[in-house]
Amino acid sequence: MECVQELLNKNIEHNKTINQLYVQITTLQTEIKKNNKQIWDKCVHKWKRDELAMWDDKCKYICSNCLLYKNKSYYT
Repeated sequence: MECVQELLNKNIEHNKTINQLYVQITTLQTEIKKNNKQIWDKCVHKWKRDELAMWDDKCKYICSNCLLYKNKSYYT
């Protein structure tokens, strides 16, 4: 029975770690969004056609300086 309890304890610790990492990921994603808003406003954009864009993509241009798409609504 000890083995089962050890495994349960490991699972509890792993779940705690997963939850902590999820919070960290969410925080980093929020920071990236905030940074992208500032980058959009401050960059002197040089638009080029995105070679990987398909015919039905909403945005077909990307800035060669900051790598953001030519659609401000993505970052607001």
